[in-house]
Amino acid sequence: MKCCTNCFRDPFLKRFIKTNGNLGNCYYCNEEGVKTIDVQQIAEMFDIFHPYYEKLEHGENFIHHVQDPTDVGEFLYELIQSDWEVFADDSRSLFNDIMELSNYNYYSHQLYVKAVESFTYESSVEVWQSFSDEIKHGNRFFTSKGYITENLIKIFKENTWTLYKNAVVYRGRIGNYDISTMGAPPSKYASPGRANPKGISYLYTADKIETVIAELRPYKSALISIVEINAKQNLNLVSLNVQKNIISPLQFSGSLLEGVETIQLLSKLVTDLSKPVAPENSEIDYLPTQFLAELIKSEGYDGFIFKSALGHGDNIVIFNEENVERISMEYYEVNMISYNFKPTLF
Repeated sequence: MKCCTNCFRDPFLKRFIKTNGNLGNCYYCNEEGVKTIDVQQIAEMFDIFHPYYEKLEHGENFIHHVQDPTDVGEFLYELIQSDWEVFADDSRSLFNDIMELSNYNYYSHQLYVKAVESFTYESSVEVWQSFSDEIKHGNRFFTSKGYITENLIKIFKENTWTLYKNAVVYRGRIGNYDISTMGAPPSKYASPGRANPKGISYLYTADKIETVIAELRPYKSALISIVEINAKQNLNLVSLNVQKNIISPLQFSGSLLEGVETIQLLSKLVTDLSKPVAPENSEIDYLPTQFLAELIKSEGYDGFIFKSALGHGDNIVIFNEENVERISMEYYEVNMISYNFKPTLF
């Protein structure tokens, strides 16, 4: 039996069917003249969900006579769909056919839970702390959890973004500067940053003037120098503006638990890229995000893009300044600064 691209929302599966399928009629959604593939060809991909989802069992994930099984577990289709949105619309029949052909020990009437709800699961906070401590105080360039590096590289490949030739980005400094001084600092003067280690110079830019100014965290009445920068060629970047529902679980090999850990770590690293760090701690506290940037660079990308936590646009880090050119200068004065705040507990 054949399914088609319209049966799925998962981006990895849709691309796989487009690349490896043939034009035909879909058995499940009745679409005609679309790219289809035999269910058998994708069934083994679904082995990745074991053991991330496990059968509901007494003593492992719930207690008899204390909890109602239906309050704790769900059918596997609902769990996968809720977490990943793999399928389009209601595709239970397709799901059941896939699982019967996979190596998964699947029972359609069995209740399942996420392994993360197991009593013995290591939390994402513990995973992050372990990774961060190792990068800062142990193995700086090669982590003991090699699967993290492998899975990050897979995520990069599925989330590339092109800064096209002649596209405009912006860079700013507080003060009155000439265009000749608005590039990245010479390497020997490069202090450690969110992406660059000490002594390695990257160009930090943004896609909007408002974002540049917000990222500078200026004071009222500050003069801001803004340079307009053009890409001299198409630049291949990694987009770190990724959400879990556009990262396919099927792109990972091995354990989905490891894949999910990688997603959680990536989310934390991207958050940390946007966070201010106290100057006295920056050289050590920037190490995890510098690891991420160096991994992207080592894979041959020209830079990366991520959401600004301060402005409404994106920050764009370009590794090699020779790929861009400074075009013109503008000057701005900050008239007003607004703060949002709320009570918090330490």
